[in-house]
Amino acid sequence: REAFFLQWHLTDRCNLQCTHCYRGSEKPDLPFPQLAGIFRNFQRLRAVVPAAKARVQIAGGEPLLSDHLFPVMDLIATAGYSLRLLTNGSLIDKTVAMEIKNHGCHVVQISLDGSAPTHERIRGKGQFQRVLEAARWLRERDVQVTFSMTLSAENVCDVGSVFETASRHADRVSFHRLVPCGRGAALKNKTLSRD
Repeated sequence: REAFFLQWHLTDRCNLQCTHCYRGSEKPDLPFPQLAGIFRNFQRLRAVVPAAKARVQIAGGEPLLSDHLFPVMDLIATAGYSLRLLTNGSLIDKTVAMEIKNHGCHVVQISLDGSAPTHERIRGKGQFQRVLEAARWLRERDVQVTFSMTLSAENVCDVGSVFETASRHADRVSFHRLVPCGRGAALKNKTLSRD
């Protein structure tokens, strides 16, 4: 059977203004008791969904901006679920990398949208180096790193560059489609065809 997972957007807040972001207007963060209730609801749903295994992926916005990230991670890890963090990587230093590991997360997905010029055109100046530094801090602490590329006509020519960078700095690569809403609505004509 397929794995069942929850992708939990813990906060709408983000420190970057990526050109392809699908977020709309920012909503206020929920208090921790409500977040704990959401997780209890997920556990009840999980009890009736016939899947061999389950995991929780925490996303955002930028999840590292949430005041409740680490307590939520503790809830998930204590309940025995596999846990992944989806981040832009810009807020990860050696201390944060250790906190991520200490709170039960062993796989972190970091957005990487191309070569340095392409990535920084999409995500901002200096962000390519921040991704590489975050990956290094995490891998030095035995946390696996996945580079995640959102594909569009803006960066499809950089797939080879992402693979080359990942061969030196990550454990795997994943790809996602451009969702043309939010800021990404301006790129509607940049979505890739099936071909």
